[in-house]
Amino acid sequence: MPSMGGMLGIIALSTTAIKCALNMFTENDLKVKQVLVSGSQGKLAIKLPKVLNKTTGKMINAPFLFSEAHWTKVTTSFIKSISSKPAGIFFTQISLSYAEL
Repeated sequence: MPSMGGMLGIIALSTTAIKCALNMFTENDLKVKQVLVSGSQGKLAIKLPKVLNKTTGKMINAPFLFSEAHWTKVTTSFIKSISSKPAGIFFTQISLSYAEL
């Protein structure tokens, strides 16, 4: 079994990705119906909204990407929070996950 340190990073990244997606839904940047329709067509391809880059004058989707620049603080915060909890809380869940693999 891998060390708990690596698992904490995986849990933090997964949690951050979910937070990113939920933010997009709550701010109406992404619609549930749009995602469901894309998934029902066999290939999940979600089109991110675009905004005007005032410097270049081009439409870009960079503010909506799951990138290090946008999500490092959140991920680090989750790692600190998870690290402050007793290891036993996550050990059982991680063990069960490995049993399913």
